[in-house]
Amino acid sequence: VVYKILAEGHHRKHLDRVRGRLDAARPTALRRLEALGMRVEPAPRAGMFLWVDAGTDTNALTARAMRQDLLLAPGSLFSPSQQPSTRMRLNLAALQDPAVWRFLEARAG
Repeated sequence: VVYKILAEGHHRKHLDRVRGRLDAARPTALRRLEALGMRVEPAPRAGMFLWVDAGTDTNALTARAMRQDLLLAPGSLFSPSQQPSTRMRLNLAALQDPAVWRFLEARAG
């Protein structure tokens, strides 16, 4: 099955569509996050993740999100020391969910 998918090139078409959607979503997400006072550094030109400085303990922030059935990734998950951080990794696909934006906007307010 994998050989057939790779040999026929269907995966390439799918990946091109996914890249196009991510590339289209990125500028809007960056603007909205910055409008909420969150810094995105470095601002990526490609990929599906954004590293955001939320300006608050992202362990606490993501715990609040979890209580609203939203799964976000605090920076501590990506640190060898697992120390609390103000940075977090956001998935561009997850940012297509209006509930995530409502949560982030309420946190900023």
